[in-house]
Amino acid sequence: MVGSNLACVSVGADLPGLMMEVRPAINSSAAGVSYLVDVAAAGLTLQGVMSSGQVRQFDPPPADLAWFTGSLRLPEGAPRCGVEAPPDGSFPARAILRRVDRIYGLPAEEYTASIQVEQDDQGAIAQYVFRTQLPRGVYDIYINPELPADCDGGPLPVFWPAQQVDSRTLNFEARTLERLKGRFTVPSTMSVDGWSLELVEPEHGDVISETLTLTQDAGANKAEFDLDFDWTAKDRFSPLLKLSPPEGQVKPTLHWDLSAIGILVSPEGLELSLVELNAPHRHVEGQVLDDEGKTVVAAVGIQSAEIAGDASSAARYSFEVETNESGVFAVDLPPGRYRVSARPVDQRYSFATKDIEFSSGEGCFCGQSIVVQEVTTINGQVSAPGGELVGAASVVAAPSTMTTQRYFDRVLTPQPLRPREAPAQLVGGSFSLKVEPGYFDFSVRPDGASGYPWLVRPRLFVPEGDISTAMDLGDLTVPYPAVLQGVVRDSSGEVLPAAIVRAWLPVGDAGGEDRPLGVIQIGETVSLGDGSYILSLPPSLSN
Repeated sequence: MVGSNLACVSVGADLPGLMMEVRPAINSSAAGVSYLVDVAAAGLTLQGVMSSGQVRQFDPPPADLAWFTGSLRLPEGAPRCGVEAPPDGSFPARAILRRVDRIYGLPAEEYTASIQVEQDDQGAIAQYVFRTQLPRGVYDIYINPELPADCDGGPLPVFWPAQQVDSRTLNFEARTLERLKGRFTVPSTMSVDGWSLELVEPEHGDVISETLTLTQDAGANKAEFDLDFDWTAKDRFSPLLKLSPPEGQVKPTLHWDLSAIGILVSPEGLELSLVELNAPHRHVEGQVLDDEGKTVVAAVGIQSAEIAGDASSAARYSFEVETNESGVFAVDLPPGRYRVSARPVDQRYSFATKDIEFSSGEGCFCGQSIVVQEVTTINGQVSAPGGELVGAASVVAAPSTMTTQRYFDRVLTPQPLRPREAPAQLVGGSFSLKVEPGYFDFSVRPDGASGYPWLVRPRLFVPEGDISTAMDLGDLTVPYPAVLQGVVRDSSGEVLPAAIVRAWLPVGDAGGEDRPLGVIQIGETVSLGDGSYILSLPPSLSN
């Protein structure tokens, strides 16, 4: 029985590593805190054959949530911008917690701990804390002091990576601020006047310093800086010094790993040279065309892989320009290697990338063509197990999950474009999807009332280049389902109505066997008012 109804179900199942995600409704007391259940670890294995049919009762165990409480405590004598100091020296702050032990491929988990003021028996401030409810795990914690509007020179944000979080209170004892002094040697052909300088942490790029706007006198070749920053977790990460041009200027952003440039510190401070960026810029022009030579209007992204000069390890260009109506783009760039990508405005065309390299010279580096192809059409037909029409169903080709990179890795390496998600509807048992090149997780998702499970094909590859613009998946059959049914509850044991219940399954990641393991969604339902749910799943990914 599926619920109170008779239904045809699969007798076999092969879903090793199945995970269930429970996401409470937005009007629930548990809203904002989703949790993940390892189905096998909870006592149920969906593998093998059951002659009575694969209908399993499964009440997922409630989330193992913690009430996380933390405080930011400043050292004695630290500036407080007029904020009263309670006995423990704490300061009002908010915290962002980003989970780092999450399963690869699942949506990022991020929680905000808000400020709370605790008082003593006399009504005086006893301490400032930040608090939130979240699943137990390992988190990067970014603590941002809540400064008065007129504050100048108050406490700075604190970053604490890879912290085990549970119901313990964590008191973060901020250290006395670090100070970084030095100067940039600037070539005569450029100026860093108005550029911003700050220190960021390497995982997410959050600022842990004051933001300094540099000044450079006319005719001078030096720009000095004196920057305060927090490095409370000094033994756990190395900050990055980030130099950014004013918004709107087509100039490089530079990053230096503080641990790597320590050898450049003199008695007068840190000595950094930008002279290597003195290479004269060349005018670069190109045109976006289709495979018949017709012009295509597009957004063109330019990312540097290597800029000529010794500073190239620190300097990176990353910006976007628009072509004109003739598909032409133009920009001035220093010599080096670049990745140029074109994303056409007309979605009949897919994106295209091209690597270019040029040396110094006076002439225009022109005539660079980026050829875009028409998007590939994926066709197919879908029927139910008995050969009948499935009925209403959505068809989705979603980009396969990609490796999550640290901020520092992202700014150092040109990033590939991800294809757009391609949705469609099943019409008369047939579908047609327009997709760009790349890896996709393909699924047919019948209406929940039908009782049919999703039909899933992970890591479907659509090649790039001069290929046929059509791909036929042929005749596909939605299988009989393996069914999970039960009741979902919150951490206090109360039922969760209108909760989204999703099923995920581990799969090999796109790009080869040596890449990290990912996951793919294979089913979804919504719990009823009494917390009960029925989740129809494909019995395996091979059916």
